[in-house]
Amino acid sequence: MESSGDCFRRAIHAYVQRDYIDFYMRSGIALEHLLKSRLAAISPTLIADPRNFSSMLLLAQLSDDQLPVPMIKTIGVVDSLQRCQSLVASLGAFADRLKILIGYRNGAAHAAIVNEAEASKDLAAFVGAIDLLVRDLQQPRESFYGDFIQFVNVRLDQSRDEAEVEAKAAIAAAAAEFRRRYPGTAPGWALGEALHGWQLEQKCEIQRFNCPACPSDAMLYGDSDLEWEAETDEEGNVCGVSPIVHFLPSQLECRACGLRLRGRQLPAIGVPDSLILRDVDPSDFVELDDE
Repeated sequence: MESSGDCFRRAIHAYVQRDYIDFYMRSGIALEHLLKSRLAAISPTLIADPRNFSSMLLLAQLSDDQLPVPMIKTIGVVDSLQRCQSLVASLGAFADRLKILIGYRNGAAHAAIVNEAEASKDLAAFVGAIDLLVRDLQQPRESFYGDFIQFVNVRLDQSRDEAEVEAKAAIAAAAAEFRRRYPGTAPGWALGEALHGWQLEQKCEIQRFNCPACPSDAMLYGDSDLEWEAETDEEGNVCGVSPIVHFLPSQLECRACGLRLRGRQLPAIGVPDSLILRDVDPSDFVELDDE
């Protein structure tokens, strides 16, 4: 179970980084280990290669919490999947895509050949199957998924927007990266390190935003847009105009944890489509008459 959880988290991290080769390698291992854990929970002999009697005999003498020694020959991941479908019938809904994932892990991924356009479909099947097995084994989901628990919950909700799913995965990966970079350090110190030497050269094009993955501030990049708002007197008559500067976010980056989000992922984490900038100099946007 522990090795499967570790490989699962590494697989999702690779997917977020668009390292699809590593995603297929890690996800295949995570799936195989969890499938075999489910079979071994009934009897270790269920993962033994039926053609190798010595392996069956050794496994029959093992307790449930022991892992096979290296010399033991076990069944492959495809056979493990087929056997587990008899125990967890819902796995059948993911079987076709899982076999594609397994195929990549066993061959194409080693040759660095995968169909990136299909990766999101394989991810959905992978997460769905893993969650079925985790629940069936009655394992604590929070401990198995770690930082990726919210991502999994969103991924399993088919009504959620794909951008939100991607954002949750990126946030979980960045949160784990933050703890790796700054183990046991105070958030303020990490923030100081992350922002060291960072100068906001153009205030209207870079804005700070609370990072959703760590205690630091992230940077929002975007464009600025100038509008004019009418000013009225006490009687409601227009007596002038004043400039209003809108900031239009397009990308978020956090130097502390490495989180990067863009486009439709931003609204998914609560970044508004437009921000009104206060205390800006209108002369940065338009030439004003000195008179």
